Amino acid sequence: MTDKNKYISYQGDLSPNQKIDYPTLCYYDSEYLNVQSYQVIEKKYLINQEKNKVVGICILSVDQNQRKVSLPKAPFGSLYVNESIESDQIKSWLNKIIQPSLILRHYPPIYGKKVNHLLEKSSFKRLIRDLNHHIELKNFNLSMLHDMQKRRIQKCLKAGFRLEKITSVEEVIQTHSYLSACRVEQGLTINITQKKLLLLFNKLPLNYHIFQVLNPKNEIMAATIVVKATENIIYNYLPGNLKSSNSYSPMAFLIFQMAKYYQDRSFQYLDLGVSSINGIEQITLALFKERMGAKKSFKDTYYF
Repeated sequence: MTDKNKYISYQGDLSPNQKIDYPTLCYYDSEYLNVQSYQVIEKKYLINQEKNKVVGICILSVDQNQRKVSLPKAPFGSLYVNESIESDQIKSWLNKIIQPSLILRHYPPIYGKKVNHLLEKSSFKRLIRDLNHHIELKNFNLSMLHDMQKRRIQKCLKAGFRLEKITSVEEVIQTHSYLSACRVEQGLTINITQKKLLLLFNKLPLNYHIFQVLNPKNEIMAATIVVKATENIIYNYLPGNLKSSNSYSPMAFLIFQMAKYYQDRSFQYLDLGVSSINGIEQITLALFKERMGAKKSFKDTYYF
């Protein structure tokens, strides 16, 4: 078999003997997709015929305007490939996936770089480039933080704050209520229902983790929902704290302690998510993340 014919594009459900030969995004997990209740799902694969292995995945659904999107209910989607695949093979597959009105919500480069330059050179009509921040965990330590953040963390420690990873259904409900209240204070609505959070927490217990920052009276001072997006990347999905705890700046304490928690478990990155809205930088948020030792990259959305 020539290399030209080694890979094929395939759409549909995989057969039992077709295995995925590389770690993928949890957003492509069947349990995750089922909880999201997509009305339409198109599963597209790049398959190595010689080994009968999946080396690329792209899953499309539809948004409220009936446009094909990868993926509308996840932080991102796009083509997710085995990084050892040659760029020419990925380009050929990408050309088969691109269609009019397609939206590819691409991931930051910490998740993989092989597809990036191909998308940048593709025939898209519009690009929104959002600012994203992440912490590299390997050598992360307190000295990397801005002096202001160090003082805030020390203030929380002195007040007896602690970080706890919660496990019970009651605590999940409690955290959801707390984060909902945080959003209300900001004039926003929480972007996940209690029912959906409980489903994801139960269906994907290895991927959905919830943390609370508690004071000595066991009052919640901050909380977050995080997602194990890949085997070595944790995504800080939904952090928040009430204005009543602002004097302590508990978010600095939460991020620092959580970074150390996952560093101890050999994770590579803590993805702090986007720091912009529709490509416009949220300056205060970006500055906070950078003072926490985070580095910037970009999360692109391509409109074809």
